[in-house]
Amino acid sequence: MALAQKILAGIGLGARAPPSGWVFDKRITVTCTVSIPANTPSNASNNITFVIDPKVGGVTQFTIPKNYRYVLVDAYIKSSGDVQADGIAKLKRNFYEDHVITPPLSTMLVSNPSRPMIAGKAWEEGDSLSGEFINTVAVGAEAKTNTFYLVFDIYKKV
Repeated sequence: MALAQKILAGIGLGARAPPSGWVFDKRITVTCTVSIPANTPSNASNNITFVIDPKVGGVTQFTIPKNYRYVLVDAYIKSSGDVQADGIAKLKRNFYEDHVITPPLSTMLVSNPSRPMIAGKAWEEGDSLSGEFINTVAVGAEAKTNTFYLVFDIYKKV
């Protein structure tokens, strides 16, 4: 293991350090939305829609392409208006593993210096990224939509 990888692993950033044979390709921001129907009780589950490529549009699952690795480096909301019904997001790897569970979305305002940081989890080539949103409050007579953002560093196999 390269010295830099050992140092990163030692401070808890091991998943952010690319394994040998991988190089940084680019950073992307994924727009995530969840629609919560009217009259939804608390603790209900709804699928997250991911916009990874605006030309493709929203998808509820995405398979990491061969020879690529996606590493989550941040998650945030842009404004308090992004969260119409508070709750947590569960980002899944291969449809069943709760790979990342966010704190309540309302606490993830990008301008808040003390917001919880979510980073370091990786999805490897062939893994599937999907997610569900669990609302922690009941939704009244009007449907709600939440929007949040995930930032991934993408690494390419050399």
